[in-house]
Amino acid sequence: MRQRGFYAYIRTSTIRQGTEGVSLEVQRSDAERLARLKGVEIVKLFCEMETAAKQGRRQFAQMMKELRAGAAEGLILHKIDRGARNLREWSDITDLIELGVKVYFVHDALDLTTRGGRLTGDMLAAVAADYIRNLREETKKGIVGRLKQGLWPFGAPVGYVNNGKGQAKTIDPIKGPLIRTAFKLYATGDYTLKALRKELHARGLKAPAGKNALGVILSNPFYVGKLVLRSSGEAFPGIHEPLVDQALFDEVQAALAGRFRRKPGKHFFLYRRAIRCDSCGQWLAGERQKGHIYYRCHTKACAGTSFREERAHEAVELGLRRLSLFMQTCPGLEPVLREAIAERSRTKDATMQMLLVKRGKLEERLSAAADAVIDGLLDRETFLSKKNELLDAKARIAGEIAQLETNGVPIPPLAEHYLELTKAFQQQAFRSSPAVAMEMAKRMKSNLHARQKSVELRCSDQFQEVLDQAKTLECALRQDDFRTSTEYWVKLLMDSDNVPTSPCPRDMKAKD
Repeated sequence: MRQRGFYAYIRTSTIRQGTEGVSLEVQRSDAERLARLKGVEIVKLFCEMETAAKQGRRQFAQMMKELRAGAAEGLILHKIDRGARNLREWSDITDLIELGVKVYFVHDALDLTTRGGRLTGDMLAAVAADYIRNLREETKKGIVGRLKQGLWPFGAPVGYVNNGKGQAKTIDPIKGPLIRTAFKLYATGDYTLKALRKELHARGLKAPAGKNALGVILSNPFYVGKLVLRSSGEAFPGIHEPLVDQALFDEVQAALAGRFRRKPGKHFFLYRRAIRCDSCGQWLAGERQKGHIYYRCHTKACAGTSFREERAHEAVELGLRRLSLFMQTCPGLEPVLREAIAERSRTKDATMQMLLVKRGKLEERLSAAADAVIDGLLDRETFLSKKNELLDAKARIAGEIAQLETNGVPIPPLAEHYLELTKAFQQQAFRSSPAVAMEMAKRMKSNLHARQKSVELRCSDQFQEVLDQAKTLECALRQDDFRTSTEYWVKLLMDSDNVPTSPCPRDMKAKD
């Protein structure tokens, strides 16, 4: 048996219309007026600020559930399109008639208990559904049009601010640098999303609520200047200023994908993930025992590989001391290296021209791919995949161009590290503390390698050659070797991408 009284349902399409407009109040007043005319009482009002074009409105669904259960004898709607703009929900409303529910409309004088009234209602519902379909298509066209102009037609992501319609988003002077810091910190692999959220909060940035809200931010290509339409996956180049470069963004995506992750330990150990077992290749784990820190390999076959932290200190200092002696033996290397860097900087114009040519070729490939789709030579899915790849490459080149305009030709990493280390070695900074020494070793991309009770510092291939040479000669290069040695080391340090295959000066001397 149905309860006495009527339900009323009112709705606006957006929250702004509901909070700032008068639509909800007008609909409520009209529903109450109709109830008085019909001599019925509204016992419950359902109010919603959400479009009726899609299914899933919570208030509407709850109301329909209660009506099917007999909670009220009737329903008052403002208009057909206020209740439903998709035919499925209109069908749900008309099904209430079969259950004995009375349905009244404020602005549509329909009697749904008659065949003519049902037919008229069906026609009005079809018109409303067609209207919303057309509106949706026109809205999509407008969105795509803005994207093609390089504009993001939605709200600004965290770290940017809105500047009105037709204007590009600009970097928020407060939140923008913090978002950039978030990318840099997460790229190190030393932070989980939870730890990163705490760190950002401590620095003054409150991340959006949600379990994976920070992950969504870090995976948003908007921050590298790319606009991606989520529904289709199609990408467009944006005209806003990127917050991070493509290289950093790619590192963060690798971390998010789990291709590498460093889990922060419960205790801090200076050589965490810095000592590798020569036998099995696993990292040695740190542990505290009887007031001392030990590092040991937990692989069964390597049970004897363990030592106290002091031995690792000694290995790092020994390796740095050998490199320091080499630098002292070749005092002429630093000015020659600086001159080589200056010479490379003078090639800025040529480098810029090369990058512009690369960018032009990428644009030609994008245009050719679009033509191939039009001519039916390429399917849309393949085109979108290829387009995203080309846009990523274009973003990387844009980052290189921006860096070139700001800083000139980048100094090769190893050469830059060498000059920094030269100053540090002159001050014997590595003797101040093991932490400083390890930081200097990391700048040389160094790791410690252990076998049983012995441990040795090994660097990247280029720096390792320096250490090996210093270890062999004990930095006793003769004066007649100086020119050959200097040319060799300059070539070694200026080539950060390829390990030189030419023999070292000592080997060349031996062959003579």
